[in-house]
Amino acid sequence: MDKEDILSQLNAAKQAHLGWVKRAKSLIEGVPVEQNQIPVECTACAFGQWFYSDAQGLKAIPGMDILKVIEQEHTSLHDMYAKIFTIYFTSEELSFLSKLFGKKKKIPQADQEMAVEHFTELQAISVKLLAAIDKLERRISALPTSSFER
Repeated sequence: MDKEDILSQLNAAKQAHLGWVKRAKSLIEGVPVEQNQIPVECTACAFGQWFYSDAQGLKAIPGMDILKVIEQEHTSLHDMYAKIFTIYFTSEELSFLSKLFGKKKKIPQADQEMAVEHFTELQAISVKLLAAIDKLERRISALPTSSFER
């Protein structure tokens, strides 16, 4: 894979991350979101799928320690989202008719406030993750094309 392909994939993965955060925000704001639209597992989201496949080849390039930071922040992000997921998608099982007519689970006010707090933390983690992704992008851009030839 050449340098331009890697930068293109990195940009697509970054955009996927931004979309994931936007869907999490929509959930907090009361917009109906299916639970599978915001994967809990860090290997299941589009960014994670890129990171744990194509991005792993970057480890062979010297000076790519930033990948460890990206992985830590990405894992922390999903750990925080798991707390939000628990509030919105576990416990109270809706009846078939409730599901059929689109009735949502009632979220107690205290739980809603806790979800907002978790989302605030999630956003802070996302900012750190995006900064690390930007750093990776700058490092890749600064490397000569020959660094990516095999």
